[in-house]
Amino acid sequence: MSTEVAEVLRQVRSLEADAEVKTSLGDTWFTATASDLDRNDLFGVIEAVHNHPSWFRDFELRCDSPTIRLFGKSGTGVVTHSEGFEELDELDLITDHDRAEEGFNRYRDSNIEEAAEFVHTLVDDLHTDDGHRIVLTGIIDKSAIETELVSTFPNVLQNEIDVFLWPDPSALGQWVEEQSISEVVGAFFAFEKLPVFVFESDISTVLDVSIVTALEDIDELEGKDVADSRDQYQEAMQRARKGTVWHDNLSPVPPAAVIPIRDVIPGVRPVVVYSIFGVFSSTVESTNGSIKFTVTSEPTTYAKEVNPHEVSREYESTEITGLVAAYEIYAEHDDKAAFRDFWRLAITNTCDDLLDLPNQVEEVRDYYEDLQVDAIEENFDDLSDAVQQIHSFMTGLTSRVSDAATQLSRQIQTLLFTLIGTIVANLFLVLRWNNVTYVPPFSLFIVAILIGFYLPLIQDRIKDLSELRREVEKDYEMYEAEIRRFSEQIFDFEELEERKDSYIGMSKKKERWAQIRLDLIFRLLMVTWAGLAIWSFVGYAVVSMQAAVGVASLIGLIGIHRYHSGKEYYDRRYTVGCVVAGFGVLALRLLIV
Repeated sequence: MSTEVAEVLRQVRSLEADAEVKTSLGDTWFTATASDLDRNDLFGVIEAVHNHPSWFRDFELRCDSPTIRLFGKSGTGVVTHSEGFEELDELDLITDHDRAEEGFNRYRDSNIEEAAEFVHTLVDDLHTDDGHRIVLTGIIDKSAIETELVSTFPNVLQNEIDVFLWPDPSALGQWVEEQSISEVVGAFFAFEKLPVFVFESDISTVLDVSIVTALEDIDELEGKDVADSRDQYQEAMQRARKGTVWHDNLSPVPPAAVIPIRDVIPGVRPVVVYSIFGVFSSTVESTNGSIKFTVTSEPTTYAKEVNPHEVSREYESTEITGLVAAYEIYAEHDDKAAFRDFWRLAITNTCDDLLDLPNQVEEVRDYYEDLQVDAIEENFDDLSDAVQQIHSFMTGLTSRVSDAATQLSRQIQTLLFTLIGTIVANLFLVLRWNNVTYVPPFSLFIVAILIGFYLPLIQDRIKDLSELRREVEKDYEMYEAEIRRFSEQIFDFEELEERKDSYIGMSKKKERWAQIRLDLIFRLLMVTWAGLAIWSFVGYAVVSMQAAVGVASLIGLIGIHRYHSGKEYYDRRYTVGCVVAGFGVLALRLLIV
């Protein structure tokens, strides 16, 4: 792809010696007197337009006086304008223009070079024999070509990069000089799209927070390297946007995206000034054609209206270097709000004018470092408190999780012991009185008590353990943020988080263990309830104390459903099954009687 693009652009650039060629952000215009062009140059342009019509917005060959269009561009390439040739019939011409029209149309689809020969003959004859000037004009659609170049990158990157094609850095610099800084920034530096500057001329490749490369080298860019540059650009853009308030639809420019390319593209110096002053400022806004940078550090606030183009011209190269050096100091901690405030305080207390900053970098650095030392001393007590809190938190975490898990296990065990006690009590009734008369009602009473009152208590303990886990997560995040506010070196947060996660994992495991057993116990108790009710109806008279207790217990299940349906252990199928089975057996017993 890049080879085809380079060839088309080369064919158009070959006109520059005899034509006017001008490049803007989205297009390249060219105008020439066709008879002044070398034969091969004319052939080259016609071939380029014919083979790649989508890369051209317009193309035309016309008589200048009177204005008569002879050739133009369509979706299929270069075509003749029959109306123009009909207008030539009305002129008293020596040139056989009909032969040129017929010859071009005959060969345009099969041999464009042969067809172009008829164009060259027509242009030469109209100029030499009839004194008519033939003008060639065209517009290269740079945007279409840039889109084609984007398509050569891996699919995952195509929506996250912008390609900007220029003849050479000087052409780009000239365009930048003619635009306002807001237009330049808006054109090249989108929030989430990595800028890739591609030049037709030979240029050294730069792979950094932005990319610069020659057209012939674009195919050699590795997808991984481009992805790394994209990630760096997006991260730097987020920091630039976060640290400064940008008004009037002004876009931030991360200095890291323009500093590495300022030597290969000198024209971006105004953007370097804009970007660095921008991130140093509290707010940036547009006013009277300039940019107003406001640096606020209580109680001092001062603003400076700056035209980045003028400043970049007035600054010596040493001052641009000084501005870059100031940014490199600032960039070490630009992701922390406190350090951004320190830097702005250092500027307001050191520089009388924002534009003096490049010459006072050392003074600003010293003041900035003194502020950092003072801040550490003033906050040492807070840091000690935070350290103590994190130690106390980990100690308390161990105790809280352990106590909650132990209490839950004991309640599950108590439930199991109660069931065992019920079995023993029933055995005692059988052995003592040698009958089972009281076994069904007694057992139904115990089962109802367990399901109605004890299971909800255990479910609440499980819920408490879950809430404890969430509170622990919140506490840990709070203490971690408190420590990180001072330093990330005091604790090995990776090891600390592993310990916290192990305790949390233990509580989750105990919670799952308890919930599974509680679910199982509920189902077993419901099956037992159904069995005891059926026993009460089958083993005893319809009109008996046992049958009455059985009916009452099944009616009591309605209350169980009403008050327990929201519990984790509750299974509606077992409740309905118990009621249906119990009353079904009772109905059969009544029919038999």
